[in-house]
Amino acid sequence: MPTRRTTTKTKTAAKRGTVKKVETPAKTQTPSKSLASRIDKKGLIIAVVVLLIVLALGYLKKQFVVATVNGQQISRIQLINALEQADGQNVLNSLISQTLLEQEAKRRNIKITDAEVNSEIQKIDKTLAQQNVTLSDALKQKGLTMADLKQQVKQQLLSDKLADADNIKITDKEVNDYIEQNKSMIPATADMTQVRAQVKQQLQQDKVSQKLQALLQQLQAKSKIFY
Repeated sequence: MPTRRTTTKTKTAAKRGTVKKVETPAKTQTPSKSLASRIDKKGLIIAVVVLLIVLALGYLKKQFVVATVNGQQISRIQLINALEQADGQNVLNSLISQTLLEQEAKRRNIKITDAEVNSEIQKIDKTLAQQNVTLSDALKQKGLTMADLKQQVKQQLLSDKLADADNIKITDKEVNDYIEQNKSMIPATADMTQVRAQVKQQLQQDKVSQKLQALLQQLQAKSKIFY
């Protein structure tokens, strides 16, 4: 009968593996849940961005506001303008001079090592100790850090090398003449050996400054400086 033949064929096909198994479709996320997930992520991103903006504004406020007086802010721009009006030109000229000297030192391949800087700082420390003053206290009084001192010492050593300070000689006559001209300023109880050493150092530094000034005039004459 027809019904039996169909059943037999179906059983035979199942044994041979020709009947394909119908797979159940995977459950898909409902549109409402997917939308909620996207909204949550978007909200999180907005919160992070707002937080970053708040932090940035707080940082910028510290950069642009130097003081407040009864709630009224004094901006860094106001401070800079006041400083420029007070002594801005002298500071600018000093920076230009220092830049010219550094460029000239580079051209001559003159370098200052860390060992030279540290050696000079040790001399400063020793001199201060003789006056019962520590180096750290001296820096605090001047509002300087050790890094500031090292930079200043490096610039001074660079200037000395450019002026060939080691070959600048101060004679005894020059020292005697200076002491004679300024004897009214020297205490009667002063140690003259120490006074002579200080006078010699000062005279040498004066000659170094004169040579540097002459060098700067030459460098400025052949340099392109735009204000």
